Amino acid sequence: MIIHDIVNLVSKDKKYKSLKKQKYIIPSFLVLCLLLQIVAGLLFFPIEKAEADPGWLTGYSYRKKITITGQTGAGTDYQVVLEVGESSGASGEDFDLASHCQDFPNDIRFTDNDGTTQLDYWIEETTGTTPNQLATIWVEVADDLGSNTDIYIYYGKSSDSTTSNGDNTFLFFDDFEDNDVTDWSSYDDGPSSPTLSAESGLMKISDSNNYNNAWIYRTDFSSMNNYAVVSKIKKDQVGSDCGIVARMSDVDNTYFIDFHNSSGLRIVEKVSSSYSILSSTSFADDTNWHTIEFRVNGSSLVAYLDSTLTNTTDSSLSSSKGGLMAWNNGSTTRTYWFDDFRIRKYLSTEPAYSSVDSEEAVGTLTLADHAVGQETDSFQEDGGETDAELFSFKLTNTNENVNVNQIVFSLSDSSGLANEDWSGVEIMVDDNNDGTISGGETTSVGGTGTVNMSGGTITFSSQFTVSAA
Repeated sequence: MIIHDIVNLVSKDKKYKSLKKQKYIIPSFLVLCLLLQIVAGLLFFPIEKAEADPGWLTGYSYRKKITITGQTGAGTDYQVVLEVGESSGASGEDFDLASHCQDFPNDIRFTDNDGTTQLDYWIEETTGTTPNQLATIWVEVADDLGSNTDIYIYYGKSSDSTTSNGDNTFLFFDDFEDNDVTDWSSYDDGPSSPTLSAESGLMKISDSNNYNNAWIYRTDFSSMNNYAVVSKIKKDQVGSDCGIVARMSDVDNTYFIDFHNSSGLRIVEKVSSSYSILSSTSFADDTNWHTIEFRVNGSSLVAYLDSTLTNTTDSSLSSSKGGLMAWNNGSTTRTYWFDDFRIRKYLSTEPAYSSVDSEEAVGTLTLADHAVGQETDSFQEDGGETDAELFSFKLTNTNENVNVNQIVFSLSDSSGLANEDWSGVEIMVDDNNDGTISGGETTSVGGTGTVNMSGGTITFSSQFTVSAA
């Protein structure tokens, strides 16, 4: 019998390193011996794979299963935010990746619950310093989040580049990195239009007219009812206003929230050219960058400026567009900056991160060829076995225990054999590491192998642990 293949072992908690090739039965901390009771014929048994269901995203050493709590009405393609720590030292994490990223957060991917279908995601920001960085990541969950759903996060791949993509993740996204704002237009409530331009990957709005109010929008925006509009904003001087709009049908009918020079964060409606302040909360006027968000669902209107909240209810306006706003209420030219503008799905009670399973790891074993005859009887004393053939292979890891989920042996030649020819196939452990299985060594792992002659496989599916060296 000849062993000549690679084994991919999907395991939980940690990964192990590759084996050195050896030619004989290896005295070791753990030797697994496949006990075969065969009738006739020369068989070849490369270990084809050892993996768990669902599948594994190629090239990544680790993964964790994440459970998202669903909410009625969420539907498919809902954007969910995750706070992912580089290590357990990250502050504010939902969970961490145990310092197993090769280049945090660039070697991170997300998949559906099948383990292989990749999901769109966008990394909003990474804060802190290595090894305790925190990444804020939005994932578009493909499955219906009307109920709880599982996804996977993969990590630990060398020389990997991020596939973070806001365009693919959100209903609408513009980070202005193309320095092109020609696809944006404005409604103007004043003597003239502001100047729209792009500079250093930012939207720049300049307005020289006193009391000129402008709504900036895209003609390709879809008309929606329930959604959240988010942007980063900055003004060049105190005493001016800027923000974002929702349910805007024209210059005379819209909701907007703004970072006001004296009132702080406000929710304002303009209906048939008439303005009404619906809600406000204090926020000191400044020229720093802030994140502003307007969430609308039914009659619920919720506004955030960073973590400052104001909210109200109103039913004057229904389905329409989202966009930006700038208001020059002074006598000099004012400049406003916008970045990372996006529109996402929104429910008043949102789907959200719930929990994460323990880390799973994948490693690679290289097994040695065993010459014919090398598998002859290696039992000592009376083990109660007759006509048994034996060959051995070694599983080694370092540092931590590894739980193996499944091993599949591929029969490259099973000519003349049928399922009933196999009275028993099992994996025994050489407990005392002497290279033989003695009568006192009765430990078996993985259960009895399931034989499939038509498919040419023997499968061991019960979990067993390879202890740390």
